[in-house]
Amino acid sequence: MPSPLRKLQIPLYIIIAIASLFFFVISSDYLIFGDTSIENSVHIVIGRYYYYLFAVSLIFLIYGLYESYSGIKDTIDFNRYIGSESKKMFMEHLTELERISKRFDGSYEERLEEAKKKWKLKSLK
Repeated sequence: MPSPLRKLQIPLYIIIAIASLFFFVISSDYLIFGDTSIENSVHIVIGRYYYYLFAVSLIFLIYGLYESYSGIKDTIDFNRYIGSESKKMFMEHLTELERISKRFDGSYEERLEEAKKKWKLKSLK
């Protein structure tokens, strides 16, 4: 049974990117711009760990943006290749379609199986 979180991958990565962007802005406000207006209120919460907060939020920001972009790109590619009227195009991208269908929820696997039946291909299951 597929995990219910597989349906929510893209929104979760977007939330991670937004949250890390928030912490990145807070930490970079003091470190890069030298503005201390936010620093006084944030100092109570995180102390003098701005460098760690900056580094961790930058890493999570890059990760969240990359995974969001990758998920959206995979969804667009999957829909384009599944809806293609060319069997040659479908066959060329079959391994990519199988990878994408395993990454996301079961509906992608079902759509791939239907497309394989449409083109009269054997299922590897």
